[in-house]
Amino acid sequence: MIRSWRQYFAISKNSFIVTLSDPVFLIMILLGLVSMAFFATLPSYGGGAMRLVRDQSLALIFLTGCAATALGIVSVFVRDLQQGAMSVLMSRPVSSLSLILGKWTGLIAAIFVYHATLTIACLWMTRILRDLGSSRIDSAGLFLYFASILVALGLMGLKHYFMGGWYVWQANIAILVIFSLSFVLNCFTAKEGWGSDVNWQCAMGSVFIFFSLILFSAVLFPFAIKGQTAFVFTAALIIFAVGMVSNYLVLSLNMPETISQCLKAVLPNWQIYWVSDKLAETHDLHAGGYMRYLGHTALHAVLYTIAALSVTTYLFNRREIYGAE
Repeated sequence: MIRSWRQYFAISKNSFIVTLSDPVFLIMILLGLVSMAFFATLPSYGGGAMRLVRDQSLALIFLTGCAATALGIVSVFVRDLQQGAMSVLMSRPVSSLSLILGKWTGLIAAIFVYHATLTIACLWMTRILRDLGSSRIDSAGLFLYFASILVALGLMGLKHYFMGGWYVWQANIAILVIFSLSFVLNCFTAKEGWGSDVNWQCAMGSVFIFFSLILFSAVLFPFAIKGQTAFVFTAALIIFAVGMVSNYLVLSLNMPETISQCLKAVLPNWQIYWVSDKLAETHDLHAGGYMRYLGHTALHAVLYTIAALSVTTYLFNRREIYGAE
């Protein structure tokens, strides 16, 4: 039992580092932060509402999060199958359950770094655009926003030059830490108290989106058993599309209630994790109502994840592992 836990934590740690060590992952974080600032500031020049900023920011987090999840699965699982590293792990021996759970946990930890960074950016943009109606932005806050990113990259560059180490994954962590600290410090400049001019509803919506990314990663994991990168990305596109329209398709078929409920439980449905509309109606999702809905969606994500990872483990046990493919 202790050996299995040690294997699990070792694989999780390795998968976490491998995912964050992919240069594309760092590029995606940087592009996400820049895109967040670009798209969020557009409504300010047209007199748009804060809800528009919140909706497009949360949509950006979800879309890029799905892309980062597919990329992470390729990094931690598909490449190991293609390069023969999986056969080395299985010869230790390592149980298939520890392997699958460890790979998935490390991936989710890396996705959390990505998700948390963009969530902080979303919250920060709501503060920078607090005077949205007057078509003005907080120039000092926007400068600090980009300066914190450059400082994190610069510090890790100096650390890598003098002390060595892996630059990419440490830069990803440094961006999250320094970016978060800069946001906290910037919130102290609020006139009515710390964080009083931040739209914290974005954080509430972001929690649900993270649950959807957990579910998305678990559903995509069985497709990684085939060991083909193109197949994983194609499956990711299909799963994403199905999750967007599954609720509408089930309702349009006019089937008996029992069958409809079963289909809703089996098919991925991203609509239940999109709570921006409910957040706009505070009486529908406020305090206790928010916590109840959060509990229901969390339970749905956990049960779906357990089922998907069980299928992944079953398929993995039936697959022949070769030295290199």
